Amino acid sequence: YYSTAAMFGGHQKTGMHKSVYGTVTKMFGNFGYVDDEIFFLREVVSGVQPRAGDSVFVSANYTPNMPIKWNADRLEVRTKQHHQPPPPPPPSRHRHHQQQPPPPMPSRRDAYSNRGYGRSGGNGVKREASSSRHQPSTLSNYAVSVPTRLFALPQFSVMDLRQRYPRLYLPSDFYHVSNTWLDEFPIDQPFQLGRHCAFHIFPKEVDSLDQQEAMDAAEPADQDYRYCAKVMLLASPPLDQLYSRTCALAQDTAEVRNRCTSVQRNLQFLCGISGGRSGEPLALGGPWSPSMDGEDPEGDPEVLINTAVRHVKRLIGVDLSGCTNWCKFMEYRYFRTGRPDKQRPPAEETVVVYVPDVWSLMPGGDEEWQVRCQAWEDRLELLLEPPKPPTPPPSPEQQASKTDGEGEGEGNDDGNNDEAKDAATGDKDETGENQQQEMAEEESSEQQEEMETAASEAPTKLNPADLPGMKVPDLRRELELRGLSNKGLKAQLIARLEEALQKQQQEEQEKEKQQDGGEQKKSDKKANTDDGTDASKDNAASAMPAPPPPPKELTEAEKDRLRRMHKLPDAPALFVTPSRTARNGRLDCQLIPLAQLLAYRLDASREHTFEVSMFAEQFNDMLSRDCAFNISAALERKAKAKAEAEAAAAAAAAEEEKSTENGADGAAAADAAAAADASADTSDQPPPEKRARRQATPTKPTASSSAGSQSLRTFRPDLLLSFVYFDRDRAGYLLCRDLEDLLHGLGTLRSRYQARRLAELLAASSSATASSSRRSSELPMLRYRCLTDFAEEPAGEGEDDDDAMKAEILATGGNRDLLSATAASASVAVVSETGETAAAALRRAEQERDDALRRLSAAAAQLTEAVVRLAAGQSAKQAATAEVRQLRDTVRNLKREEAAQRSALADHRRLVRATADVLERARQPLFDLFDKKDAAEESAAAEDGATSIGAAAAV
Repeated sequence: YYSTAAMFGGHQKTGMHKSVYGTVTKMFGNFGYVDDEIFFLREVVSGVQPRAGDSVFVSANYTPNMPIKWNADRLEVRTKQHHQPPPPPPPSRHRHHQQQPPPPMPSRRDAYSNRGYGRSGGNGVKREASSSRHQPSTLSNYAVSVPTRLFALPQFSVMDLRQRYPRLYLPSDFYHVSNTWLDEFPIDQPFQLGRHCAFHIFPKEVDSLDQQEAMDAAEPADQDYRYCAKVMLLASPPLDQLYSRTCALAQDTAEVRNRCTSVQRNLQFLCGISGGRSGEPLALGGPWSPSMDGEDPEGDPEVLINTAVRHVKRLIGVDLSGCTNWCKFMEYRYFRTGRPDKQRPPAEETVVVYVPDVWSLMPGGDEEWQVRCQAWEDRLELLLEPPKPPTPPPSPEQQASKTDGEGEGEGNDDGNNDEAKDAATGDKDETGENQQQEMAEEESSEQQEEMETAASEAPTKLNPADLPGMKVPDLRRELELRGLSNKGLKAQLIARLEEALQKQQQEEQEKEKQQDGGEQKKSDKKANTDDGTDASKDNAASAMPAPPPPPKELTEAEKDRLRRMHKLPDAPALFVTPSRTARNGRLDCQLIPLAQLLAYRLDASREHTFEVSMFAEQFNDMLSRDCAFNISAALERKAKAKAEAEAAAAAAAAEEEKSTENGADGAAAADAAAAADASADTSDQPPPEKRARRQATPTKPTASSSAGSQSLRTFRPDLLLSFVYFDRDRAGYLLCRDLEDLLHGLGTLRSRYQARRLAELLAASSSATASSSRRSSELPMLRYRCLTDFAEEPAGEGEDDDDAMKAEILATGGNRDLLSATAASASVAVVSETGETAAAALRRAEQERDDALRRLSAAAAQLTEAVVRLAAGQSAKQAATAEVRQLRDTVRNLKREEAAQRSALADHRRLVRATADVLERARQPLFDLFDKKDAAEESAAAEDGATSIGAAAAV
């Protein structure tokens, strides 16, 4: 039995370890059993994932402290070669095969991809790979999550949940759950992904800005656990980022495509964590209160919404009253068995889980986000530099002594005139009495307010004997009020509080002794004063509260710690401040991905964990249903287009054949002559067989074709997201058997032949376009990139075409109409006057109604679009009118400026002409003077010449 196992290195069988062959008897989501005695997890499987009934080789260890004593550390499925003994190989090859090392252990993948297969029970979700040597190596990386069950059922009982989710813990009091999300999100109105929402979780030491409102929303005394309201708050990236992070779009870079993760890891939920960061998740919420929420939780849906708003405000400081859409996602029902010893009768409890549109609370713009951040920055500045406490007002004794001293000083100023002194003293006494009376009234009101404030903030008088019975939050609060540390276990808190009470008692005794001694001294000094006045002053002095201690100066380390705790995010988000007192101070908050919620632990045994896990399963089923419906609509549309194209081609071929037959007789002679002429031209060409082989030989891809293949773009990211939701490893294809499971899971009552024909019809074309050298034994698969990626935007490949096909699928309902027709024919067939049966008339009426609804929805969409265009046109008209008005004003102003410039130019010209005239008049005398001077010079020169001539003649 163990001789063959030596090939795998499993020949050992000791008391603590054994390596054997066996058969997989049970298979669940993340684990299974071999021969009902060896337990194994999927993460220890090497190679092909096993199924129930497969023969496997397993290596197991003995663990006496576990329920199943034998736990496998390695498991491998035996291939077909192991089932059928091969022919004896050559000796050298046989020796080499014996010397082969055992197969390597598989790498541990993330928890969700290992546990996510088969949550439907049995072998519900498949991870397949071929063991034949003829199969391509790409199937070794093929991993999908396709449930072989219906995606949506309206309700579950205990037996339904055991069969559907065998790993899920079921509480003992649970008996029914309703999936009300089917009414909120029908298949034709799916849940819309990509609505951006983010949360920023502060540490527990940070209080919310409106801490008083959170304290006002504390647990009331009349809360009733018959109805509980809880919420699951979704955090999601924007739609474009969701596509980029999950789909590996064709236009993205290789680095971005390599960083892609699953959709379940990009959708997160804000959950409470009970017991610290490593605790179990729980939904935020609590019980119903008639006094604070409303009287009728069954008839009025706002009652439980008020309950959820109140508890979320108290637990995490987020106000959900601004949410307008509250989706009632699930409804759990428990039956609590009565406890006669505690006088508790049997009762039914209902827990409702909501998914509100928390994304509507996100900041609307940068200004609103800056305002919210400024509020937290102001809070931080207040904590770093607390304001100084106000100076306490003086006591009545101090004011009286001060007034007496002033009166005595003024009385001693003038000792010579007794009458003036008596008059002045009398006036001042009356004024002093009036002032004292007004000041006493103001001080009494201020003292009363301070006493009330001090009483609300003062620590409670406690008895040390009652401390062990107090709760931990009460102990922590009393220590905080006394300025002591509130950290530690309950025993440490009690010891610390007892020590504080003892010190407080000793201080009170010392104060009483001092007060007794002070009163004795006062009575000795003021023996002649009025006893009633002294008693009132003593009471007022004793009623005066002690001045508040000065604020403690923070060190730099404490300030840095405060800054780290109040650090704000860069991007807009909703601020979450977990409560310090909820759930005995053990509540924390965390953003948990959907994948982690689906990977729930086997040892979880709490009701709140069951509720969160069940919610995660149903949310995943809802998304799976929507993605499968998108895929179904795309396949139906492509199949319909292909059938129409084939019908058109067949009609064209028939018409061409008919025309060819008609003209064949007349063209026979011409064809013979043409063949004779062509025989001479083809004498130098190769034979027809070689030409046919040459034409059939595939040509090498050119540079243009390779460039065209690189320029693909993803025009249908929504459809690509639907495929990637199931193709976890992004292999780029889905096997036809998995597509059949998707089509059957929608509940459209397709036959196996119909589903297989629809899947393989497109799988054949996609495989042919992908590669022409595949072997005949390859499993049929659909390469879905041919439906989403194109070189240019194709016609008839948009979401509107898929929506029309979805409406057609919903109208026909697969084979549901045939089922209803069969039921109608089994009963009495009612035939109308036109010869139409009642069932056919009903189907026709339903079809017409659906067509009318589709037309109505299309008309409504067109109307909405027209309204939007009209609004855009009106806004553009208003903008154009305003622009025209502005331009007219500009033209008017320019004309005014032009007229002013023209007037100024005319004035300037007149001024120039006047100036020229003046200059001309001023220049004429100068010219006359110059002419006279020139004439005088010329006459003088003539006279000189004549004189010189006469002198010369005389000589």
